[in-house]
Amino acid sequence: MLMLVAMVGALVVGSGVALAATTINCTSNPCLGTSGANVLNGTPNPEIMRALAGNDLVKGFGGSDEMYGGDGNDLADGFGGNDTIYGGDDGDGSADGTDFTNTDITNLEGAEDSDKVYGEGGADYIDAASNDKPLESQTPPVDRSFGGPGNDRIYAVDGNEDIIRCGAGANDRARIDAEDNDITGCETIIIEVP
Repeated sequence: MLMLVAMVGALVVGSGVALAATTINCTSNPCLGTSGANVLNGTPNPEIMRALAGNDLVKGFGGSDEMYGGDGNDLADGFGGNDTIYGGDDGDGSADGTDFTNTDITNLEGAEDSDKVYGEGGADYIDAASNDKPLESQTPPVDRSFGGPGNDRIYAVDGNEDIIRCGAGANDRARIDAEDNDITGCETIIIEVP
């Protein structure tokens, strides 16, 4: 398997602690991380990215990617393309991202185009609004966010239609706008104007 691995002093913020990470620039498909903290950089093409264990940062950089965080507190940004993101069995995203105003990647973010984000286990932070505009099609994006078990936070104030399934947590929250009317399982729903 061909992959360019560069050891750099990159930082991944996970659980409020900065960790040294291995940067992996994807040159093969699937693109695989390691058992430690990684920064996986995708390409403009569609690919499967598996971060594996560790507190990872996964960046799709275009194309309709399939991204897996795996074990650890992972952060992801699909960038352009109709991406599918799976957080992993434990909580993903960061308390730094609870207000969803931080411009850094602090959550599970599909970004541009129509994306599906699965928080999976634990308390997850899903941003279905950041940079949410059509890039690869002319139609407004429709994002689908699935929190899963755990007390999840989902942000979808973007002026586009969103489909939200908070999941089985006892204290899930969704911040939405008037276009979002397909929402289930959220204990708290806050409606905002984009």
